[in-house]
Amino acid sequence: MLSEDGFGHDDHIPLTKNLVLVTGAASSSGKMSTCLGQIYLDHQLEIKS
Repeated sequence: MLSEDGFGHDDHIPLTKNLVLVTGAASSSGKMSTCLGQIYLDHQLEIKS
């Protein structure tokens, strides 16, 4: 999971704010996976998140 094929599979989403609200159409729409992936990618880029 913690690899380029796991959480690192998605592209990094550049942000300009410290707080981000993630919404989705329904449960199981990938919100948690997207958030964890962004935290993983932030860590790879040495961004504190």
